[in-house]
Amino acid sequence: MDGGFLLHIVKWNVGTKYSSICEQYVSYLINHYGTNYAVVFYGYEDVNSTKHAEQKYRGTSKTSVDVNFYENMLTTVQQENFLANEKNKTKLIELLVETLTARGIEVSTATRDTDGSIVRWGLNKVTSHSSVVVIGEDVDLLVLLTAITPPDRNVYFMKPGRGNIEDKVYSTRQLQELPFSGSILFIHSFTRCDTTCAIFNKNKLSILKCFLKMPNETKAIADIFYNPKLERRCFSPCTRPHRVNVISTLTDTTPS
Repeated sequence: MDGGFLLHIVKWNVGTKYSSICEQYVSYLINHYGTNYAVVFYGYEDVNSTKHAEQKYRGTSKTSVDVNFYENMLTTVQQENFLANEKNKTKLIELLVETLTARGIEVSTATRDTDGSIVRWGLNKVTSHSSVVVIGEDVDLLVLLTAITPPDRNVYFMKPGRGNIEDKVYSTRQLQELPFSGSILFIHSFTRCDTTCAIFNKNKLSILKCFLKMPNETKAIADIFYNPKLERRCFSPCTRPHRVNVISTLTDTTPS
């Protein structure tokens, strides 16, 4: 399970003890998922990581002062504001890790590639478990699972529902049968991820439609970015004029 998702899905109120908040997380996990799972948190120690930059971007609308809290202290800050402060979040994660570990729940903290750590944990469990489900809301997890899960294995990704929205479950084996699955990393990075910006006025759906409309041409472009040995001249429009037309379609621009 994505620990970042867990931090936000469990709701707690001002005036609650931090120890009680941790117990709320334990109750949520046990009531919804039993005991056979692991939770991976992001540690926030590496200030130069891409995840750190993304979290900073998402947290610009909310803020909170640093809270030097202890277990029996009552909360005085709204949850979302509290979690927007990385020092507060890190300290809560440390307390939560202690609580979950004491209750026999497997926990790990990743300081760099959290999404990769979650996906690798799931893939490692495939050989010893009949069914493995990665739980979270981050589309990066689904993309990574689709891209790197061996075709002879099957891992499920579940996005828990909220309110009247039901849970959604995806199978890597079914996703890998889609015609654009081999280019999914390129598509994801081309339409905004933690380290890239999206093309103006182009969302993931519009790019996917382009890949479905021109599968051979778009795959040829994507394959360039998958080859680390290609030289810079391979990206020149002059050497691949037919690919310029595809890029123009992707971006709604006219090549000069």
